[in-house]
Amino acid sequence: MATKKELENKKAIAHDYFKMGFSQVEISAKVGISAQTLSRWAKEGMWKEERKSITQTRQEILKNYHDQLAELNRTIQAREEGKRIPSKPEADVMTQLLNAIQKLENDASISETISVFTSFLDFVRSQVPQKAVEISDFCDAYIKSKM
Repeated sequence: MATKKELENKKAIAHDYFKMGFSQVEISAKVGISAQTLSRWAKEGMWKEERKSITQTRQEILKNYHDQLAELNRTIQAREEGKRIPSKPEADVMTQLLNAIQKLENDASISETISVFTSFLDFVRSQVPQKAVEISDFCDAYIKSKM
């Protein structure tokens, strides 16, 4: 049985595959989970709704978070000397923004890897279909090694 951390990693990778448009059958096979588990995760996480609502790129979202953090810092720095310390709500917002930035940057590494592999495999598949199957196995093994 997989540990909690292993399941969380599988869930994150399955989510990335889902966002990229892979079918649930493909995702189940690639990640090594049952179709029922994947269906439950997708339903609980509202993945279908999320996929429909994605209109911004990762870079745009990161830029917005950084802009919000900079604006908050400017507000704090504009105060008179001796009062340039964030209030509790401001500190909480700063922490939330920093955590969101870090999560988005870390999550993107696996997501970007999968995206590159997908594009590469599409190219190989159009040239030499048999090689795509072989390479796909290596890509899957690499991704699983990062779980």
